[in-house]
Amino acid sequence: MKSTYKLFGTVWDGMPDKEPLMSNFDSSANCLMVSLRSLLCASSEADVIAILNPYINEKDVAVDIDYKYEGKNPVVRAFVDKRTRQILSYLSREFGNVPLHRSIDKRSR
Repeated sequence: MKSTYKLFGTVWDGMPDKEPLMSNFDSSANCLMVSLRSLLCASSEADVIAILNPYINEKDVAVDIDYKYEGKNPVVRAFVDKRTRQILSYLSREFGNVPLHRSIDKRSR
């Protein structure tokens, strides 16, 4: 069945999700931003490396929270939250403390 559709984010399967969701927001955004949406859509480790390659030698990197699930399905919401925590945990291991920046407001979809 998986061969009939593209399943995004499988690269994050099995990764730890210990990073608390939506913590330490940087409202100034005086740093380079890596898009949460692009990381959520990564389907392989090569995709993740390609997305993060421009940030490897940078000190000030933040995650741009440019996607928020707005649906009512609690299972999908929990899945997106878990994927986000997995991504933040991975970035914390790679870059240290990574602040978050919210580029969308609560009304965005």
